[in-house]
Amino acid sequence: MDSFEGLPAKFVQKVIPEGRYAVFTHTGTLRTLPQTFHYIWGTWFLNTKEEMDEREDFELYDQR
Repeated sequence: MDSFEGLPAKFVQKVIPEGRYAVFTHTGTLRTLPQTFHYIWGTWFLNTKEEMDEREDFELYDQR
């Protein structure tokens, strides 16, 4: 997206800085979404050698 033009007023404009991000794809229903978060923060994060910086995390929901 190159512009925030036409963005409804109820949304907040935010630019996500470029960089490396860990990407996790949840499969299953919304009911099992907490299990995905538990894996990310309770397993992957605790065992990764990646270093986290101070950028915000974010979630992207699409048609899947």
